[in-house]
Amino acid sequence: MKEKIVYPITIEEIQMNAESNLGRELTKSELEDVVERMYDDNWGIVEFINESIEYVIDYNDLIKRNKNADKNPHHFRTYWKNPNAYREEFQLSASFKNIDDAKKFIKSFHDLTEFDTWRITEFKEGMEKEVEIITLKSHLKDDF
Repeated sequence: MKEKIVYPITIEEIQMNAESNLGRELTKSELEDVVERMYDDNWGIVEFINESIEYVIDYNDLIKRNKNADKNPHHFRTYWKNPNAYREEFQLSASFKNIDDAKKFIKSFHDLTEFDTWRITEFKEGMEKEVEIITLKSHLKDDF
């Protein structure tokens, strides 16, 4: 793969963030210190890259292991709606071979907002029944 810049961080962007957070621009000395810190390994880019790699690998594994799940006589379906994103009614999102993978798909790979509602249904013997509703509130409650 040809080397390319993934996300450039400009001086203007740093100053805009400072203005937003501090109500003022950084001094020349502060700006130099910020840039120096960003070039230092301690600022978190290595962790961010590793987390991004892990996220993509986990997501691809989840999708691969559930390929054609909807063709199994027993599987779980995820449906999503968000009236704030012009999705007023539940629409099928994906199918999974087990409920744990369906939950992981929702909780690990989607940033839930207060407008999101996810429904997990179990499809078995030609019948479909709701087994769980996941919202931001229920997701946060589960994490504690």
